[in-house]
Amino acid sequence: MSGVRFEFDRNEFDRVVRQAANEGARKVAREFQRLLDDLAVTEAGKPLEEVKAALQSGWKRLGGELTDPELTRFAESLRNGSRIQMRPREI
Repeated sequence: MSGVRFEFDRNEFDRVVRQAANEGARKVAREFQRLLDDLAVTEAGKPLEEVKAALQSGWKRLGGELTDPELTRFAESLRNGSRIQMRPREI
């Protein structure tokens, strides 16, 4: 009976996991970026509470959570027509 030998390369494993995690983070950031870009156009000039509601709804739909200070800060920027840019950190 012949056995199969398997050698585990920890460095290669770590590289593959980092690559997959970074690709996943970039994909999620693109989804949130589309939301923010859309809201910067559709919510510009609207009352802050309306912008906050639209942002909160869209953010939750994508599975995210915002603290109230984040929600307010982002909504103020969107109301002013400013672009908020998502930049995921590489691991």
